[in-house]
Amino acid sequence: MKIRLLHISAGNLFGGVEDMLLTFAKYSYVCPDIQQDFALCFDGCLSAELHRIGSPVHLLGKVKTRFPWTVHQARRNLRQWMNQSSYDVAICHSAWPHALFGPVVLRMRTPLVYWAHDIPSGKHWIEWWAKRTLPDLVLSNSHFTGRSTARLFPNKPHTIYCPVEPLNFTQKDQLRSSLRQRWDTPQDAVVILLASRLETWKGHHLLLEGLKKLDNRKNWTCWIVAHVQRPAEDIYLKALQSKLKETGMQNRIRFIPNYSNSLLAASDIYCQPNTSPEPFGIAFIKALYAGVPVVTTNLGGLTEIIEPSCGLQVQPTAEEVADALQTLMDQPDLYQKFKRNGPVRAKQLCDPQAQLAKFQTLMFGLMEKVKGPNANPKYQSLSVS
Repeated sequence: MKIRLLHISAGNLFGGVEDMLLTFAKYSYVCPDIQQDFALCFDGCLSAELHRIGSPVHLLGKVKTRFPWTVHQARRNLRQWMNQSSYDVAICHSAWPHALFGPVVLRMRTPLVYWAHDIPSGKHWIEWWAKRTLPDLVLSNSHFTGRSTARLFPNKPHTIYCPVEPLNFTQKDQLRSSLRQRWDTPQDAVVILLASRLETWKGHHLLLEGLKKLDNRKNWTCWIVAHVQRPAEDIYLKALQSKLKETGMQNRIRFIPNYSNSLLAASDIYCQPNTSPEPFGIAFIKALYAGVPVVTTNLGGLTEIIEPSCGLQVQPTAEEVADALQTLMDQPDLYQKFKRNGPVRAKQLCDPQAQLAKFQTLMFGLMEKVKGPNANPKYQSLSVS
């Protein structure tokens, strides 16, 4: 059985969803019987990376929902492309593309998959719009996320942890040294890294408050990735910079303008103390792959990632964050244990070959349902090559 599959996503930002889609493209050889194409609304970093890899990318056109004609044009473009390409299944990644393009997929008599990457409240207008289109299959990036999809759809979700490419640093010592020189950081300092989107719930303020309690302790520096992608993120960054001035720790904390996996090669602790539940958290998996012990809060999907073997989970308070950081700096045996076990844990959860094999099994199962004798009549004419 051969399956032609279309991933549909927005493509305007770059975060966990986009990182996962790139991994799907890089590891497409794991699923040789599934041809994977990508349809995006926006021509940005994701489309550029997919083109670089050599994956088929189809641009549907920029969409702003407050301008209905942009929605109609993008839907028309998708319908025309699907008419030409005869896809066997389409996956909408998150509520926004599902709301916009799910109806088009079903009108094309193509099986529709909804992949939940966020935790729906069931109250947002996009979610109300999305839930009007019932998918044939629901996937989720964690069991925690999966439990919330009932707010949108009655389908029982299947959890596939995001496939994450292992990190292999060549000349790691030289890379570590050069990055610390670049960011004016002592070579022997303990570097605490926070590399997430600039969202208030990612815990930047809480980390600053926790670090303030360690200000009298020598020999640590904090790097905070500050890559701005939207106007609201620029406002948030300015608030963080103002907060930093209040703490008086400007000489110990660096705002890094862009993220690179190489930052993990030069870091000693990954600390992202979320104040609201995380759906999953690819940044944490990358830290574990790099052998960087993790400090985070015991919320959401992170409880499925961080075990006592590889990191510390705390309550979302400055006191507990500070205590956990101090514990890792004061207990070298515990630190080394986490460092050794991190890559093992990351592979156990997110090995690309294992997760894509699971994905392939689910896609084959879906195809059997839609072409079998008991298939929904709307798919009776489907012929999967």
